[in-house]
Order: sequence, then structure tokens, then C-alpha cells
Amino acid sequence: MQYASHPHLLARGRVTAGVIMSTGGGLADRPRGRAASTGWIIAVFMADLSFADARVPLEKVIEDLRVIDTHPDEAARDGFASLQRRLRESGPFPLRVPVPSVLAGGRRAYCSAMLVPRHDLPLGHLRRRWIPLLVDPASCQFTMVLPMQFWDDAWRRAWKREVLQRDRPTELH
Repeated sequence: MQYASHPHLLARGRVTAGVIMSTGGGLADRPRGRAASTGWIIAVFMADLSFADARVPLEKVIEDLRVIDTHPDEAARDGFASLQRRLRESGPFPLRVPVPSVLAGGRRAYCSAMLVPRHDLPLGHLRRRWIPLLVDPASCQFTMVLPMQFWDDAWRRAWKREVLQRDRPTELH
């Protein structure tokens, strides 16, 4: 199903930033030997913001999630508990689970799983917490990583050189 949505996303999707929350299928490791050609990620994204504009608000979301146990705002702690419950209920491959607005600064944010072909990543594996995504929440429940051939040259070079901040994904559940 997910791959069937790719032509739609390539034609109508918009590019935004995603923050990787968890990974699977060995995508965090360099491909060696018979490494799987596809893995998966779960990422948080804001569909209504461009890649550049989404980074600051998403940083706030990620920072709040890191300190959620001691967060002074009870509504934020309740929102996180709600998000965890929704993710558990959606099974191992959540699709477009809404992030409570109290955690997203009042913006529309989602948490979604997606398959990631290694050939869509420079060097064939995850090196950053940030990743460019194609999304169209109004008409498609799936999300995809922007194929590498469409990445900006500066972003591709930075990914390869490890110039950008390297952080380990934060687990949500």
C-alpha cells in the first residue's frame, strides 16, 4: 500500500522536515554484506511547514519530549501520555497519528511510520535525526522520505560530511 502512494506523493506532496524518533531494519548502520535494502522509521513532522520552517518548531517538540517526565506543564505530560497510547493502539506501523497540539505548539503535527529504501539515503543509512519528507495529509495517509535525487546539494553534502548535528533518535514508545 505504501509504495502505491509514492507516485501521488511525488506529484502532489510537499517537502517538510521530519525528526526520526525510532528506526528499524538496520537503517542506522552502514550497509554491509547482505544488508536489507529497506528499513523503516517513525518520524514526527508538521505538514503545513516547509523543510526550513519546520525545524525550529520541531526542535521545541523534541526538547519537550526529552524532558516530558519533569515538564512543568501538566497538559504537556497528559498530551504525551495520549500520544503514547495512540501509538500503542495503532500497532507497530502507525500512520499519521496526530501529535496533541499542546506538544506541537498549536500546529498540526503527526507521527508516522514509513518504509525507507536505502537507495533514497546518501551513503545508504541514517546519519541524522532530521530527514526530508514528502507529505500530503489532506489526501494521503502515507508519508515518504524524499528520494535522494531530489535532495538539495548542500543538504546531501552535509549528510555525507556529518556537518549537521548528529543526535540519536528519541524513542517514543
